[in-house]
Amino acid sequence: MKITGKKLVPAVLCCLALILALSGCNKKSSSGGAAVQKRPMRIVGPNLSTEHSTIDPVSGKIIPGYDEVQKMAEEAFPEFDIDITAAPWDGLTTKLQTAAASNLVDIMLQGAATTDIVLDLQPILDADPEFKKKAEAELFVPYAMRKADPDNFKSFALTGFVLNLDANLLVYDKKIFDDYGVSYPDENLTQEKLLELAKKLTGKDPVTGKNTYGFYIRASQNSIYRAHLSYIMSKDIQIVEYADKKSDTKFYYDTPAAIEAFRFVNELAKYCPRSFLEDRGIENFGTEDNDVAMFIDGDVPFKYETFKAVGLEDRYGFSYPPKLENGREGWSPYVGDNNVAIARNAISKEDSWAFLKWFITDPGIADWKVRRGQVPNNKAALAAISRNNTYAATLSNMLDKYPKGFSPNTSVYLNTNIGAGLAILNKTLTAMWSGSITPEQAAKQTQAEFIEQVR
Repeated sequence: MKITGKKLVPAVLCCLALILALSGCNKKSSSGGAAVQKRPMRIVGPNLSTEHSTIDPVSGKIIPGYDEVQKMAEEAFPEFDIDITAAPWDGLTTKLQTAAASNLVDIMLQGAATTDIVLDLQPILDADPEFKKKAEAELFVPYAMRKADPDNFKSFALTGFVLNLDANLLVYDKKIFDDYGVSYPDENLTQEKLLELAKKLTGKDPVTGKNTYGFYIRASQNSIYRAHLSYIMSKDIQIVEYADKKSDTKFYYDTPAAIEAFRFVNELAKYCPRSFLEDRGIENFGTEDNDVAMFIDGDVPFKYETFKAVGLEDRYGFSYPPKLENGREGWSPYVGDNNVAIARNAISKEDSWAFLKWFITDPGIADWKVRRGQVPNNKAALAAISRNNTYAATLSNMLDKYPKGFSPNTSVYLNTNIGAGLAILNKTLTAMWSGSITPEQAAKQTQAEFIEQVR
């Protein structure tokens, strides 16, 4: 019963294999009584936290470590020998594959995309209708669907369950809005209204005389495409048409509607600090010296706690991203997932299923996620914290109306698992925003490079 953070290199794997082999052996109790046999439960996942609690230097809040998960798991499953191995994010897929190949893992955190080494959970779920009903009632987005066959883009499998969400809200500075005499954004925000607000709030602040920027686009590798995706989602522009054969998959980045998406985000970028392309210019957001009116981003609980730590929780507001159009209910946020999967060669599929069910629905685990500044996938957990802050009710309502079954890994608006898809968008959007190519050229280049991915 331990937590490790060591790299899964061959020598360590050999040692772990021996230890785990012995863990099923009889162990004498401390009183010298009858031997107790515990069944192994080996969890491997990204280094989402340290082993023990730490204090965040910005908010001053205590950030709980994996040791709390260990304790809760041991109380819930005294018959299991719980072993948690925290692996670095860099090369995580390779580390999960190595652990699976060496038969050293039962539960994989963030393993749903490794479809060649995890179980298809649909048959197990179908045989457990009571839990299926519970998951769909208690979780916002229960299922982590991934492409099951690399040569069949219509084939998606249930390879994991969602533990917590990377959900984006519109975060805005009320003072800048007030200084310009502009109304705050609300649930009826459209893409056009967002652009209009960005224009109005860019310039010289009428009160302070300082330059302000109406919007900010995250240009980091995992976020740069999200403003583009939001426009495509809200306008219901089909980008991908899946086919039974990989080579028959079609893309529509160069249609008039899709070209307009490139034009829109190119125009929106004009009202951002120019340093956004280096993923800079947002450093003062959340302080008295902020000069950015609004941006759409995740890590919402952490942002709120950061604002609160410096006494500015009333200055910064949280609202909805642009709404879905064409008669559809809801909004257009990026919502990614942190998921839980079961290794194909898990020692006991039944034990692993029991652990997974507990892990994704237990209130204590959901609370642990909240205290880590993450968005729990648990409806009750988010409702409980909505009484004490300004974001949770908005977030809860947005997730309640999130398109059922939608995932950026399987949607017609974007598929992040098609070859180097994100790298393609990162490259063409950056080139467009830097002025090297036009929106029309960006659309044409993106179309050509995605087609190349399925040849």
